[in-house]
Amino acid sequence: MLRKLVILAPLILFIAGCQTAPRHIPLDAKKSANIKLVQVVSMITQDEIIARSKPSYVAVAVGGGLLAAAVDSSITKSRMSELYNILEPAYASFDDVDMRAIFWPQLQEFMTQRARLLTENVTTTPWLITPGERAETMATMKEDAYLEMYTSYFFDPDLRTFNVITNTLMFSKNVEAATYRNTIAYQSPVIGSGMQDSMDKWTANNGELFRNALSQAADETIRQLEFDLGRQTVTPSKKPITLAYNTGTETIGRTGNILAQDDNRVILREKDGTLISLPNVVYKKPEPVDY
Repeated sequence: MLRKLVILAPLILFIAGCQTAPRHIPLDAKKSANIKLVQVVSMITQDEIIARSKPSYVAVAVGGGLLAAAVDSSITKSRMSELYNILEPAYASFDDVDMRAIFWPQLQEFMTQRARLLTENVTTTPWLITPGERAETMATMKEDAYLEMYTSYFFDPDLRTFNVITNTLMFSKNVEAATYRNTIAYQSPVIGSGMQDSMDKWTANNGELFRNALSQAADETIRQLEFDLGRQTVTPSKKPITLAYNTGTETIGRTGNILAQDDNRVILREKDGTLISLPNVVYKKPEPVDY
């Protein structure tokens, strides 16, 4: 793996589609009936784990201006420096970990053997495919549809949780509108109290907790894909549940209907149709503070 450290702002964009498009377009039986063969491409462009930096909102709070922008820049630089100093020595525990080697064989097995759409092979690439390259491929492909997946993985800004997000997008040949799309997410259990304490725990015993979380994330991502693209239909529970989710700056609630549940994890279908696998920890709204 390449030795590099990348620290991102809090939003990872999926360049394959417009941000105003719905996050979930289901693949219903009528659409599936018109697709005999689908070409699948999976992109994982990262060589190693990254961390998201906390955004600074000084400029927003004070109404903008050059001084506020300069303060934002200074705060961002300081936060990135702090993350770098914690993460850089931790790479010794993660250097041999390869998300592609863990995830791609499972994706290949699911898409070619258990998905309801016939797939001959999954093409995997460490490069980002542009809309132009996709259009060129679709113009000459023998398949009836083209399914693209982009997977990213990262620590939250406080380093307490590990996340994997897979964005999916499918087009049928000679059809302008997307046939299917969704966002599929995984978050690990909370580890430690944040920053150095959390990273010490992630890296202990040759990165045992991190390796376990990465393996679990791959498993959970495939499980969620199966709810969208598998042969068996699963009806979500009618009663929604709200689970705790760490943003890196606060704990919020993520609400959805249960698709799968055990003592440790729950897979939710959120109101907009997106999927997320979370620790089985019910969200408790903080009590108001009296000053």
